[in-house]
Amino acid sequence: ERSLFRAIFAVEYLYSVQWPCAIVIVGTLQGVGSNQDSSIFRTSFCIHAGALFSVIFTSALLHYFHWRIVVIQASGLSMAAAAIGSFFVRDSLKKTNDPPNPVMPALWEEFESRKQSNPSITGSLGSFIHFILSATVTGVWPEIVALLRSGTFWILSLAHVGDAVVRSSERVLAAYFQDTSSTVSDNLATRLSLLLSVGMILGLSTVGTEFTRSNAKERNRILSKLYSIAVVSCYGLAILAIPHLRHWMGDALVFQAALTIAMGFGVSVPSYVPGIVGASYGRRKGLFAAYADGVACGLASLTWSIVGRTVEGGNGGEWALGWAIVALLVLLSGVVMWVFVEHHAVWG
Repeated sequence: ERSLFRAIFAVEYLYSVQWPCAIVIVGTLQGVGSNQDSSIFRTSFCIHAGALFSVIFTSALLHYFHWRIVVIQASGLSMAAAAIGSFFVRDSLKKTNDPPNPVMPALWEEFESRKQSNPSITGSLGSFIHFILSATVTGVWPEIVALLRSGTFWILSLAHVGDAVVRSSERVLAAYFQDTSSTVSDNLATRLSLLLSVGMILGLSTVGTEFTRSNAKERNRILSKLYSIAVVSCYGLAILAIPHLRHWMGDALVFQAALTIAMGFGVSVPSYVPGIVGASYGRRKGLFAAYADGVACGLASLTWSIVGRTVEGGNGGEWALGWAIVALLVLLSGVVMWVFVEHHAVWG
């Protein structure tokens, strides 16, 4: 069991690195402006579409192959994609290997000198450790401190919590469908949980395009409407979990599925506002995206741990309380986001 948890941790860790890397590449190649915003939304659309397709594809493969073979196949595809990105994706418009945050020349020369003076394995390892520590102290740590002192970073990170909670609800939606319906099997519940990704893809492909073409005032209006949709959807899932109401109206699975799609639709664009704002942070755009996601996902995990304890009994009334907590958090996050975009020059 511990090995399984470690493997899951490693997979999630490596997956979480991809989005900050995408922000750095898009921000460097496109600059700041509508082209950059459009590229970020297209990138996020591809991420969600690829994730949805992979779930459907691997689920079909599991009917014909052992799960270990499917895991090896998925790992091989990921490695191939990473290799293609490394060899063919440019760091800038000038050349392939032109990172926006290059290693300091003096530090790199010192590392090469140490390695040549002591070429043994022990000496090379010591030189590498010294290089990493020096780069962290002189390069990385000051950037982290400067970012954590930014009020914009903390406001957007807190505003990001609501949509992070909704996005991570994909892991518990299957349990919700099973606990609130007597006709849902394990396979059907898992498939229904994918509707959240369907809603996000619909939102990114429709509202995302309109969002990138809008001015600041129109963007604020779009965000307000989307947060309203997400909050209403969460409260709708809470209401449909009440046992007495389900007994009166019968199986509400169709309405629950529709609300799941609407919930994903509502957080589709707000989820990537921190990425758009962070892309204008120059050398810190990767740090901004990574740490904003880290803060939001950490608080989202805390939220789901509280909700998880609430719904341990698998009772519909407990799920009603759990989704009401999520709806309140999304509402508060929406208010923070609205205040921020109303009083700060975010776009451009």
